[in-house]
Amino acid sequence: MRTSSLAWPGYQAMRSRPRLFFEKGYAIDALGKRTTIASYADIIDLSNHYDIYIHDLQSFPYLRDAIEHDASDILIDSHQRMRSISIHHGRRRGKIVTRRAWVDNAITDPVQFLRFLYDVEEYTGVQCPLSPSGLGMTLWARFWHKNKHTAVYEPNMHLRTILEKNVIGGRVDHFSRRTYDTLIELDIKNAYLHFIKNLPGGTARPLTVWEPSEMATYYRRCILRILEPLDLGVFPYKQSEILGRTQYPTQPGTYEMYLWKEEIEECRKQGIHVEEREGYGYEIWDKRSAPFVAEMERLRNDAPSDIMRSVIKRSIVGMIGRHGISQFSYALIDYADVQDDDIPFTIDGRFYDLALRKKRRESGQGVLYHWFSYILAMCRVALYQRMRQELDDGNNIVASNYDAIYCEYPTQRIIGNETGMWRQTVLTNATIPVPRWLISDQKTVTPGISL
Repeated sequence: MRTSSLAWPGYQAMRSRPRLFFEKGYAIDALGKRTTIASYADIIDLSNHYDIYIHDLQSFPYLRDAIEHDASDILIDSHQRMRSISIHHGRRRGKIVTRRAWVDNAITDPVQFLRFLYDVEEYTGVQCPLSPSGLGMTLWARFWHKNKHTAVYEPNMHLRTILEKNVIGGRVDHFSRRTYDTLIELDIKNAYLHFIKNLPGGTARPLTVWEPSEMATYYRRCILRILEPLDLGVFPYKQSEILGRTQYPTQPGTYEMYLWKEEIEECRKQGIHVEEREGYGYEIWDKRSAPFVAEMERLRNDAPSDIMRSVIKRSIVGMIGRHGISQFSYALIDYADVQDDDIPFTIDGRFYDLALRKKRRESGQGVLYHWFSYILAMCRVALYQRMRQELDDGNNIVASNYDAIYCEYPTQRIIGNETGMWRQTVLTNATIPVPRWLISDQKTVTPGISL
């Protein structure tokens, strides 16, 4: 029984189109040849044969022309960030995308950037898609086809809607803003890769028909009751899709959330009463991606440069994120054409005479949202279990961030350098001023800020 007409991996383009870089009125190729661009019409003509890179969309001089052009779509993510411009040429599409997804500011020269993409192709053995996430997905699909694995069908629409409506990101805790002379970072090496070794397999079955005991894992609505105060929250809780960020409750009370089986088991282990309701279950595990983990480890470890290593890392994270793509995207439209359900468009709090219109995303292959949801859940469980151990050992937890926790003292537990193992890094003069940020002598992490 198929859950959807869309399967992964579907058609996966192994050939990329020629590339140009637009800068300061010129289209530049990898040899440095320049073609004068006098109008958006010139961009449209080139996009029929080339994919075009730019520094960023906000400073693109023909953005207004693209908005007004009937065959151009500006795609916006849920955070109101412009991602790309698609230009339709009949059944074909040209793309305008930014270089930042690949290298941030590590390579700003157009010719060097285009040549670097050819280096990526030579190193990975596949022709580059438009982004690192596309590269990761192409490598995963190549592995799948090479081993002649059968396709995986995306969840049925009901389950997909439940998963997307109740999506929870990685775990983030923030307990202290002070500066530490020494701060210990414990992180799971290649966490996302590690958790694709064992994924929900087969067809999702409604739990109203199949008993949970027969399932390898399941995802279901739960009523959770915390009976006594906790020193560390166990499960994620989001009051609504709109109100508030994800929290990890510690106070007695009743909470309702969709959770995976492994999260439910951890809750019960910590004394939380869980009443399981309706949901979907998977009877078997899909372990077919396990050998692919070794391939990606090799690509990352043997990378000829730090920039290449960073791209491989981004491709790993991005290929997981691709399975978390929403059913909907946003198109940027002129405010003169606004409709009741459209959203005013802002950048950094400033309003523009533009609006966002929600539209169903076109997809040529299945999106395995249950895999995306499960991988993030397993990361959250792993983080909780390690924080619980450190607290029991007398350590102080300062913060957590997706696949890492930050402690005041070195760990007494086993550490290692293999995929899926916890690693320890000593940071000096370190502070975490806001959730997910880190400033230290060794490294600085500021998500959403280009440095």
